[in-house]
Amino acid sequence: MKLFRILLLLLLPAALLLLPEGSAHAQKGARGIDKGLDSITLRYRFKQGQRLRYRIVGFDSIMIYDVRLKTLVRERASVVVFRCDSVLPNDSGYIMTVTTTAYAATEHLDSLPPITRDTNDWVGRSTSFKMMPSGKRYEFVGGIDKPGTTAGGPFEPLVLPFLADEKTWIGSNGAYPNENWLYDNIYPPIIWDGTTFRAVLERKDTLKQKTVRLSYTDVGKIVYRMNGLQKGAVTQATINGGGEYLFSQKINALIAGSYNLIGKFTLTSPDGQKVDGRHLLGITLELLKDK
Repeated sequence: MKLFRILLLLLLPAALLLLPEGSAHAQKGARGIDKGLDSITLRYRFKQGQRLRYRIVGFDSIMIYDVRLKTLVRERASVVVFRCDSVLPNDSGYIMTVTTTAYAATEHLDSLPPITRDTNDWVGRSTSFKMMPSGKRYEFVGGIDKPGTTAGGPFEPLVLPFLADEKTWIGSNGAYPNENWLYDNIYPPIIWDGTTFRAVLERKDTLKQKTVRLSYTDVGKIVYRMNGLQKGAVTQATINGGGEYLFSQKINALIAGSYNLIGKFTLTSPDGQKVDGRHLLGITLELLKDK
């Protein structure tokens, strides 16, 4: 029953893709958005040296359909810090560095006793990249130099997600191509290729801030090799997910949100053998006061 509820929550946002896309652009006049609409600007806006510190609480349920079913269930919490190293010319974006600074998890592998962990290989490893104000990552700058992934793997939802069009209004919705490098999640980095559906739901005063409530539904594909090895097993995955966020108009970034997804993947070994699997993943995030 618990699994059914999770699947239901995941499928409901995906159904929004059936809504008309034209409303995201139909009411624009010669000078942009009509004056009668409640217009807003959605973009990240950082200053050099600015830091954002988030707490991520998540769960993973991974199933591999091998000769016998293998399962891994993980409950985890981590702290992720973003730092703006530089503002790029002409307000075109930022050089950002992201670091996981703390981690704890309880894991259940098949029928074995649970294991508690207080770190993983991603903790303390920083990666830097160029990012547009929309959240689109497009160039690796440096940092991590050996293969690895976050605890949630390459499927982990981005903490600073792709926001889509900058100029919009309350009540708008639309579908947007989303090709984004997953520098935050995996090295060597891989690219997400898919579509993002965004709905701008309402203005909301909460957590002592004026925010905009946003809904995102994503469908995409990724391909990567285990541990980045040229001859390693290849994983091909199709991901369907969705969630809601609160975007602060004061700091121009997310202050809270949640996201759930299903990753359907196939692992192909170097000798051509294939194994299917599923990864159910969910997170909640909240912005913490910086130290």
